[in-house]
Amino acid sequence: MNQYYQYYVEGETEEKILEVLKTDFRCIMPGKVKVFNVIEEKFSRSKLISLKRKTNVVLVFDTDSSDSSTLRANISFLEEQSVVRQVICIPQVKNLEEELIRCCNIRKMKGIITPRASPGPRRRRLLCLSKGQGTDTYVACTRSGE
Repeated sequence: MNQYYQYYVEGETEEKILEVLKTDFRCIMPGKVKVFNVIEEKFSRSKLISLKRKTNVVLVFDTDSSDSSTLRANISFLEEQSVVRQVICIPQVKNLEEELIRCCNIRKMKGIITPRASPGPRRRRLLCLSKGQGTDTYVACTRSGE
């Protein structure tokens, strides 16, 4: 049986990171990634029209908000929908580097570097986190076992 995944992330940075984790690292299940803040916005049936039957919905969100009523309402709403197989919540509770280390089987972070300073061993992967004024920011990662 095919399993479908739909990821809802808080912002463009999380969207970019999940795309890299999905395609380059292959450490999360393939699926569509959409920007939708589940802490501040409520789901509607129209948002779920594109979901295939028995889709696993993954919610990635920050825990920096003290009001969780919208999040709870969204989880309840999703659990009631026949197209949703299960709701998986991934709260972001630490800084970005610690979260990547924990969830991607990465041994350690080499720190934030620019492309010019980037050494080139094969075991190192680069995640482009943001593009700004002609300078891209990258995180160098070493996967465990490599």
